[in-house]
Amino acid sequence: MKNIIIIFVLFCLWFSTTFADVESEEKTENNQKIEAEKLQETDQKTKNTEIEQPQETKKVEEKKEESSENLKTAETMKSGSEKNTTKVIPKFDAQAVTDATYTYYYATGCSHCADLDAFLKKFWGYEKLKITKKEVRGNQENAKAFGKDSERLLGDKNKAGTPFVIAKVGEQEIPLVGTDVVEEFLKPALNTPSEKYIQEQKSAKSKKMITLVVLLLLAGGIPAGLYLLGRKK
Repeated sequence: MKNIIIIFVLFCLWFSTTFADVESEEKTENNQKIEAEKLQETDQKTKNTEIEQPQETKKVEEKKEESSENLKTAETMKSGSEKNTTKVIPKFDAQAVTDATYTYYYATGCSHCADLDAFLKKFWGYEKLKITKKEVRGNQENAKAFGKDSERLLGDKNKAGTPFVIAKVGEQEIPLVGTDVVEEFLKPALNTPSEKYIQEQKSAKSKKMITLVVLLLLAGGIPAGLYLLGRKK
């Protein structure tokens, strides 16, 4: 009987820990949603402010900003060694990011690629953007293209890791290496969570909770039943 009680107590501790993890995930998701809403409000305020400015002044300012960003990028990306280490990348508005085309090199089993995929699914990236995915670990042709693009844009065919995304905005190609860099570049266009993604996450959490409750009932019911059978004998 003591062994049964110990097992039951340990299971309860495991259940409470798992439940705490689920609550933590929900809080994180809510915080991300709040952050996305704040970002959307900020973008809207910025757009309203821009509309109030005279058209000619606005065009002059946009050209100055674009020239400044492109100059910084050109200076930072002169040599191959600088291309991959720089954190300065051109910034574009939501429309330009949406209209661009993307070549996305990824590797099966790459955890960083999985994180980027989750971000793209959460914010409708695959539906909103024109993305061509190329797996490099099991496809030699894609692996060769990956090396050539890395050498062409970063100065070294071994410079880029996965995920490696090439954003083509007009005639300009921008190499984006790493999940954080790609997400930062795409944020102007991807800032509203997909309702489908949110519902899928909620459904998965509900199924997980139901499974845990059933297991808890079984963990309590089976030992109690065995104990009662043992007393009858």
